[in-house]
Amino acid sequence: MLKSIIWADKPPIREALMPNFFNDLNLDQVVYKINSLRKHYDIKKLYYMMADSRETLAYRRSVYSELKRPEAYKVLCDFSDKMKQARDFLAYSEEVDFKPQKNVLLVSAAYFYCDAVELFAGLKSDAENSGFYETVRLAGEYAASADYRKFSEKTRKLYGEISGLFYRISLKRDRFSVKEEKSGKNYFDKIQRAFPHACDTGFESPFLHRKTLSHLETEAYTVLADKHQSLIKDCEEFALAYKDFLSEDFANLEYELQLYISFNIFENYMEENGFCFCTPREAENESSMFRAEGVYDVALALTLFNKERPVVDNEVRYNGNECFMVVTGPNQGGKTTYARSVGQLVYFAMMGLDVAAKMAELPYFDGIMTHFSVEESTETGQGKLKEELTRLAPMMKNNDKNYFIILNELFTTAATYDAAVMGRRVMDHFIGNGCMGIYVTHIKELANVPKAVSLVAVCDEADYHKRLYKMVRKPADGFGYAEAIVEKYELTYEQLIRRLRDAGLAEEAEGEK
Repeated sequence: MLKSIIWADKPPIREALMPNFFNDLNLDQVVYKINSLRKHYDIKKLYYMMADSRETLAYRRSVYSELKRPEAYKVLCDFSDKMKQARDFLAYSEEVDFKPQKNVLLVSAAYFYCDAVELFAGLKSDAENSGFYETVRLAGEYAASADYRKFSEKTRKLYGEISGLFYRISLKRDRFSVKEEKSGKNYFDKIQRAFPHACDTGFESPFLHRKTLSHLETEAYTVLADKHQSLIKDCEEFALAYKDFLSEDFANLEYELQLYISFNIFENYMEENGFCFCTPREAENESSMFRAEGVYDVALALTLFNKERPVVDNEVRYNGNECFMVVTGPNQGGKTTYARSVGQLVYFAMMGLDVAAKMAELPYFDGIMTHFSVEESTETGQGKLKEELTRLAPMMKNNDKNYFIILNELFTTAATYDAAVMGRRVMDHFIGNGCMGIYVTHIKELANVPKAVSLVAVCDEADYHKRLYKMVRKPADGFGYAEAIVEKYELTYEQLIRRLRDAGLAEEAEGEK
């Protein structure tokens, strides 16, 4: 049995649920983009499987490091392509009813499967402690076994005989003739050479990509069957003996590989568009050390770089015994975006992959929990505060330790004093459980909680209307700069009077002033 390349100490897992924090951190958008770059696979569930131990995390990082070697990357992509071809031929064989065609398709599937197995088994690792080493070694043992060698020899012999058959079918009025050819040149090759532009725009042979034989092909087979009875019989015997040839271990290996291949494609895509990634280091001081530079929101970057707009990055730093960053500052100053960017960094680090930053060093976390403010639901009949408390309760009842927590704009409908008291109790709970996190809020008093550090989203000193989207370590000042938002949407008193005057209603408005 091959070793999983995602789990250090358990077999492959095919099913997983989307984590609760995915939508809050816009990771669903990121994974959708990753999947679009690897269209032939449905890989979303792989991104729901975070490492469940330090051993698994270190194992994944060694596997991903191995995959990033150009030689290994090419082999593993070729392996995936061959496995996909094998599965496609198997699927075709199950859909057709004509038995000779079914048998030939199964032989073709076996041929690509053998290519895939021998490619992977021949992979050379730089070091025996590589995460791939044990899996490659077991694949090599499988490929060297007597049963596999016998199967591979039969497969290649049969496939070679089938691939070496070439016939010319000639049509004349209501008759056709079949003649053996020595090479694979055909009429369609001549059409392609004569009309290359027509072929580029979709012109193709009517016999390509068909799952079932045409009437003409079936008739041609009956003409040829007597001459190749031995080959037809060998294909029938092969199909009976090896109908279940495809190893589930190699199918799981192909699927798990897509986590690393798809992320590597995505990482290269982002770097080509000017965004950095790095391999995170696990902090030596597990109690509090967490620092990163050049951190940015990946989902926002995917949206903005298509519009040629700059994406602002930030620093993350927890000093000494600091456990929570309390982020305050003006509306639309980038506080929530900052929280998302840090959450995404923690998530990708927990996946054992590279992170969106110039440098990152962070402790191992057992999980992520988020609570983002949502609109009041008319369906539940609950007020916004009650909905927030209902969603918050399970997070606090579980008493999960060593989690990374992100709280965004809690208790906004409560009185300021009440919101400060409740926010303090929430932070005390998570800090007491050994968690770290971020609290985005307008309540400046929360920045004074023990083991918390204050970050402020700053504006341009010369023009407070201009947001810089930078988070700076300094005492919370409590300024929301709401007037800038009011001015932006033309809702100041003067602007409202002007708009009412334009509508002929200024006298009524001024009369009620």
